[in-house]
Amino acid sequence: MMKTKKPCLDSFGRVGIPRNLRPILGEADESGKIEVSVTAVGDKLIIERVAPQCILCSSENDLVEFKDTNICKSCIEKIKNM
Repeated sequence: MMKTKKPCLDSFGRVGIPRNLRPILGEADESGKIEVSVTAVGDKLIIERVAPQCILCSSENDLVEFKDTNICKSCIEKIKNM
């Protein structure tokens, strides 16, 4: 198990992820952000990276960003052919 400092909540309720644990979540996007989901299980919080996916079919492949959301090329083609 990795040794690290115990993060604390700040006055806004945020938790800082220690630098040595950040690589576990993978690379940040162009803006320096990593999208995560947080799940409460008893007295623990589980932090997981959220993979971007198509808003229409949930595919994670061939995504195009449109107005702060993602749509896959397959769905774009289906919309074009309607």
